[in-house]
Amino acid sequence: MVNALGYLAMAEVGGRPETLFDSPEMKAFIGWAADRNGHEFARKVEKRLGELEWNTSREVALTRFGGADTLGDVDVLCWRPSSGVVYAIECKSLRFDSTLGEIGERLAEYAAGTVRGKRTPLQKHLDRMSFLEANREALASFTGIPELRMQLRSGLVTEGLGSLQFGGDAREMLDVVTDYELLEEQLADP
Repeated sequence: MVNALGYLAMAEVGGRPETLFDSPEMKAFIGWAADRNGHEFARKVEKRLGELEWNTSREVALTRFGGADTLGDVDVLCWRPSSGVVYAIECKSLRFDSTLGEIGERLAEYAAGTVRGKRTPLQKHLDRMSFLEANREALASFTGIPELRMQLRSGLVTEGLGSLQFGGDAREMLDVVTDYELLEEQLADP
């Protein structure tokens, strides 16, 4: 009984994958809770980057730059006009990944390509980066950094230290993969 209550409590805050549930209602609820956690974490990352004197904008829809709705948004876009560095950051809360299965599932999600016929979160981020690279003029207008000075970089910031910092495609394909506590060190200007 205690395990069942703990399991449901974790589900309430989005701490269990939706694949563990059968009902469409429960899957939708888990998705909503995980989405809420993600938005809260992105706000936290944006606030911290502002404290570190980065210019920031959260949840920047790529439609703003002429992209398709399917590209989604950049969780946090941050830039420094003095150096020309611009980061497109994906924020991911990993606080509930505790079992080997959950860690393995997260590593699979952050592989390039598709899993079960869907683009992975890493592939979606890589697609956004390709779009931004191809549309540097619009990004320059948004940030105020001239195209020729702009150094566009990709990043993944996690809520805690986890498997993504130590291996997998994300580590190899993104400029920075770090946890929240190391933001200042990892996003230092060149």
